[in-house]
Amino acid sequence: MLGGTRGWLEDNLGALEVEFDQHHQEQLDAASAVDLGFPHEALRRFGYAR
Repeated sequence: MLGGTRGWLEDNLGALEVEFDQHHQEQLDAASAVDLGFPHEALRRFGYAR
């Protein structure tokens, strides 16, 4: 661990314990969605997405 303190490490590790309900997860997914563009979007529209 370079340049960090024990408190910094504990705060960051504590963030791993955060849980989101379904509504908040959907909001985060919508906000972070990335338009993949062609050909990915065309394939998704035609039902070839995984």
